[in-house]
Amino acid sequence: MGYPNDTGGADTIGRRLDLLADRRRRELCQYLYTTDRSEFTASELAEQLSGSEGSEGSEGSEGSEGKPRSAGVATLERNLRHVHLPKLDDAGVIEYDPTAGRLVANDRRVGALFDVLETVTEGVDDGAADPDTGAAAE
Repeated sequence: MGYPNDTGGADTIGRRLDLLADRRRRELCQYLYTTDRSEFTASELAEQLSGSEGSEGSEGSEGSEGKPRSAGVATLERNLRHVHLPKLDDAGVIEYDPTAGRLVANDRRVGALFDVLETVTEGVDDGAADPDTGAAAE
């Protein structure tokens, strides 16, 4: 699908905001933007996004380095493979091979998404104040 006319029009902004509507995709976009690499496996991304390096509670599966993985990392990898990576692939942000579980980031598109993310979150302090009244959160 991709962005139909990457000119910054309302349709393109709406598609970018849709991609960033999910917290996991925002985290993924931020990770892809801030890392020096462009090629990843879904397993590597799940481990990075979960902050896990092989914690207890293993399902018996192994991560990208042969370490046992927690159930949370395995669930995150499934969600990445079946929901988030295909959506980013459809938008042209990444090239995703679902059979191999590998992806290559489109640095320009990742950067464009990250710019929108920064603009939208600029000045937001994770609920420190009510957006309607400006009153501090209790």
